[in-house]
Amino acid sequence: MDDVTITKDERAMLAAAALASDLSETPRLLVTITDEELLALAGPEEDEAALPWTDALRTRLPEYTVEDAVQTGSRILLARGMVAPEAVLARLEERSVIGDPETVRPSLLLTGVVARRALSPRRVSLRPEQPEGARFVVLHVDADGSVLQEQVSENGLHHFLMQDTASARRTISGLLDPPDEAAGLSADPAEARVVTGRWGEVRERLDVDDSALLVRIDVHDRPLRAQETLWWLRQGSSVHALRGASEGGRASLEHDDLEVASLGAGEREDLLAELLG
Repeated sequence: MDDVTITKDERAMLAAAALASDLSETPRLLVTITDEELLALAGPEEDEAALPWTDALRTRLPEYTVEDAVQTGSRILLARGMVAPEAVLARLEERSVIGDPETVRPSLLLTGVVARRALSPRRVSLRPEQPEGARFVVLHVDADGSVLQEQVSENGLHHFLMQDTASARRTISGLLDPPDEAAGLSADPAEARVVTGRWGEVRERLDVDDSALLVRIDVHDRPLRAQETLWWLRQGSSVHALRGASEGGRASLEHDDLEVASLGAGEREDLLAELLG
């Protein structure tokens, strides 16, 4: 068989597309990597990733740099056989060598994951503000409806899964309305008691306590170059959506005025659909 000649970018696109083949109704686990490995793959300039382990380590050890994390990640990837010299990969993938045969590149699986993280047109991040220790999830949504799910644990492990849009919607619903608690939610929106206010005022007027679920949701639409931040607040049988009162962009829970809207069943469904575009 003759070797196929492709470019580095074409290899990345083919690898990303291959991850979406044969999607089932349930998410399919692809791979788990550490903070350090993600930095080594995406580059030290990566500024969109959640890096809980690396951030905590840098707080404890100010002399520990991002470059140190990249070097550690590179060694781990090599030890695990997840990267290899270009000459080896070209032989395994039955294609011509791209550039320097000694250049170390990630496997097709990791190449596809990195490409989807970097190029998917829509990214939805769900980070619980309370309770602490809840699951942090990022959904990288592609134009064909396939979704790369990234689950990030507190100890810096990134679990990557592939799913379709319907499965991604169930993932979001499971985070915002856990099945064992969703049955108690009000079908109709309660009368809104707050129109705008700072978070402290919202907490007081809605009587928010430590048992409430508060999830920060960041939506980034790359083609439109648009970003938005909102919060999903569930207190007892009521659900509220909190958005920054100013137009567009990201908002701060502590420093910005917030618009508060009570959500009934229909509004909750509309919001879930809106998140995935």
